[in-house]
Amino acid sequence: MYDFNSLVALLLGILLTILLYVIGLKLYQRYHIDLFTPNIFGIVSLVIIMSIFRIDYAWYEPSATAINFFLKPAVVVLALPLYRRLPLLMKNKLPILLGIFSGVLVSSFSIVFFSFLGNFDMITMLSLLPKSITTPMGIEVSQSMQAIPSITVLAILITGVVGTVLAKTILSLGNIHHPIAKGVAIGTSAHVLGTTKALEIGEVEGAISGLSLALAGIISVFYLPFLAYLIRMIYKMI
Repeated sequence: MYDFNSLVALLLGILLTILLYVIGLKLYQRYHIDLFTPNIFGIVSLVIIMSIFRIDYAWYEPSATAINFFLKPAVVVLALPLYRRLPLLMKNKLPILLGIFSGVLVSSFSIVFFSFLGNFDMITMLSLLPKSITTPMGIEVSQSMQAIPSITVLAILITGVVGTVLAKTILSLGNIHHPIAKGVAIGTSAHVLGTTKALEIGEVEGAISGLSLALAGIISVFYLPFLAYLIRMIYKMI
């Protein structure tokens, strides 16, 4: 049970989060700058405010837990555009699955390559591996690999923010115009935050992105612990 002060802190944290989201939404609708995307603006603004006023995360954690409770069932909304585009999905199921699987492989191999290049320790490398899947899955995978979940969460957050901000630019530079290809690329690489951008680009992109983030997460849950085992074996031989 919450006492009065805890209840006030809980409500203030929730209201502050909603307020920052609304401000970001208004700014984005007016200026169309990706940094003003509500999710990104809210996260960055909240971190800045807590840093300036030296607010401990423990004060905000109950609010974050409450918001996260409602976010989980809200993900089901992504099923609506997916259902509407089901014939298109079934027609292109093989390219979609191959694209998602390729994205998961490229993500993990790039982490391994740059970790070796940057002389990272093994635990840091393992903690970075789940960077492209949703936070709940990422935490579970990180724990199963005996990595550091806090590093994993930070990597997931940075990946989502960067993916959201640079999605359109990267797709343009890669000359990627097909809506299914856009959805697979964004959902596989930038999970839920990226999917919000994909939904903005188009309904097909959003539907495929939602599917991609889910399947990429499922593949990663089984694949990344196996990869972690191989990495540990390699480190033992070095």
